Amino acid sequence: MRNTTGRWIFGALALALILLAILLWYEKSEKAATQQPSAPVSEPISLPAKPTQEPVSLPEIRPSNTEASLAPIRLSFPLDCTLGETCWIARYSNRGGNNIKSDYQCRTRTQIGHKGTDFAVADLGMMQSGVSVLAAADGTIKGVRSDEPDISVKSRGIETIKGKECGNGLVIAHSNGWTSQYCHLKKNSLPVKAGDAVTAGQVIGQIGLSGQTEYPHLHFTLRNNGGVIDPFDGQTMSKACNPKKADPLWADPIAYAPFALVSATFSAASPTNENRWDTPPKTLANNSPALMLTGRVFGSLKGDKWQITIKRPNGSVFSNQEIFIQRNRQFWLQYSGRKKPKTGFEPGIWTGEITVTRTNSDGILQTQKSTTSVKIE
Repeated sequence: MRNTTGRWIFGALALALILLAILLWYEKSEKAATQQPSAPVSEPISLPAKPTQEPVSLPEIRPSNTEASLAPIRLSFPLDCTLGETCWIARYSNRGGNNIKSDYQCRTRTQIGHKGTDFAVADLGMMQSGVSVLAAADGTIKGVRSDEPDISVKSRGIETIKGKECGNGLVIAHSNGWTSQYCHLKKNSLPVKAGDAVTAGQVIGQIGLSGQTEYPHLHFTLRNNGGVIDPFDGQTMSKACNPKKADPLWADPIAYAPFALVSATFSAASPTNENRWDTPPKTLANNSPALMLTGRVFGSLKGDKWQITIKRPNGSVFSNQEIFIQRNRQFWLQYSGRKKPKTGFEPGIWTGEITVTRTNSDGILQTQKSTTSVKIE
């Protein structure tokens, strides 16, 4: 009994010693844990499960000049003429970059690199009679040139007009960084000088044949802070065409012209490249070698149908021809007629009519017509 009791006491003491050792070890471990250094900065940092919704402050990004919203400007028509009757749009600004011809309607009524709009008159006679160029908006004249001759660049040579491609012209500074430029004006026709204030619609010159041009017309360029702007949709030259997105800058809307049939003319012989812009005759002799009716079109396309008809003074048909154009051309001249009859041409008023018809891909017909007359004596 005594031996059993001793063994039990010994066992209890051993167990107590073991428990005490465990307790001392645990306390030492806890103390060591609280003294561990913080994690180095290279350790990954735990992020909250969801990001905070606080706004992040970013530096302000300002658009470039070509992307900024442009200050508004409204333009008056820059010529004293009637579009489609006494003047015509020859070319629009090119929006296709350096390799593609594309106007603001994504069509080809332009040429690569063309920065502006060309407004043409029918012939040199109309130019000589005087077609006024008008300020498109209020502003101040920045610069003027008016001493260049009115001679086609084909006759003068391209080397003679280097640095003076605009010919006679001027620049007007408007408000909010806008400027307008007017080129190919008639020699000594500019009644203004640098520093003059002008108002919209004021006469600032006349259409001429100066600089790099082969026909009488006005080249009009609009800029904002130096960047060329297309006035037909308010977009920069760097913007691709988009017929559905347009904010035209004209005060009075100007409809798009898919092509432009310039006034028909009579002559006694087939026209040439050298005389196609000459003043047409008002009378012809009854013994003229032939009677020809000529039409000129800006923006000619393959498939366009021309109907050219000449009638005698009594109304009977002297000549009638239907012609289909075989290739696209920025400018196309077409004529038709007949040689002199054995007895000569009947004296009186002869009439001519040219009709150009285009069938679009959607089946819609577009037609332009020009009529004229000549007196045969």
